[in-house]
Amino acid sequence: AVGVRYLAGKDVHTVGTIGPGVMNKMTLCSFLTERPDIEMVKVKGRGRRSLESYVDYIHKNFSSIKNVMVVDIEEITISRAIDSVPSMFAYVQR
Repeated sequence: AVGVRYLAGKDVHTVGTIGPGVMNKMTLCSFLTERPDIEMVKVKGRGRRSLESYVDYIHKNFSSIKNVMVVDIEEITISRAIDSVPSMFAYVQR
């Protein structure tokens, strides 16, 4: 969340998530604490069940997020987004 506070461009309103597990659910919570203006989440996962669980979690807990898209990894890495890859690293594209 500290990285989001200091490194994310103020005009970035998308979070890109690789791995829709518990860690990224908590990471998304911390990102939204710093940036409540996030409107879109793009997510890449391997299993249908984990993707559905992540999307449901977002819809139930974050009314400010208007759009959740399941995408391939290339879409996340090339988009202008705050990206999260738990257990490896999280980084911010400007």
